Amino acid sequence: MAAAAGGPQAIIAEARKSLGMSGRPNTITREYASRHGDAFLSAPWCDMAVTYWARHSGTAEAVLPAGDRAYTPWHAGDFQKIGRWHSGTTARVNAAKPGDIVFFDWGESNTIGAIDHVGVVERVLGGGRVQTIEGNTGDACKRRVRGSGVIAGYGRPAYNEEDDMPDYVSVGVDTPQELPRASGSPSNGGRSTPTRDTTTGTGAAPP
Repeated sequence: MAAAAGGPQAIIAEARKSLGMSGRPNTITREYASRHGDAFLSAPWCDMAVTYWARHSGTAEAVLPAGDRAYTPWHAGDFQKIGRWHSGTTARVNAAKPGDIVFFDWGESNTIGAIDHVGVVERVLGGGRVQTIEGNTGDACKRRVRGSGVIAGYGRPAYNEEDDMPDYVSVGVDTPQELPRASGSPSNGGRSTPTRDTTTGTGAAPP
């Protein structure tokens, strides 16, 4: 696959624009539903958010290897099929980079089929932890800190400046901040099952 036009900083910058968005339908679910049907207007939207950020940052070719996704296990499987999947062991989480697409399994099984949720790595903290930007976390877009225990793995998009991908992307003093909370058990429900074809489907209900 050819490298994408945008890079990791581009998708992170786009994700930051969504911080504070809450409720549904919202801008992200409306855009996804405009292409895939009204059932997505009020569906779990974590992977719709990643799709939105990728499409609006010039990184869709890298972040969405098989096109739009709203169902997290299929999205992770896309990375696995092209050899760009890294499982969620502590050592591998420590090797994550900003702009990686990180997938979560609240049951801590580290299996793609059990994935519940997804976000974008904003910062690698060490000790098996990453700071993320996630859609549909508490039905909002927020920063979170997640540990390797709930990280099933991450996809490494083929960004155009991949070799120069920074280990740290500055949050910036002008960026709205929220104190990230540590990962825990989900507060409302589990992963939904696919409801559409292999391009689309519903995602997870994260804490």
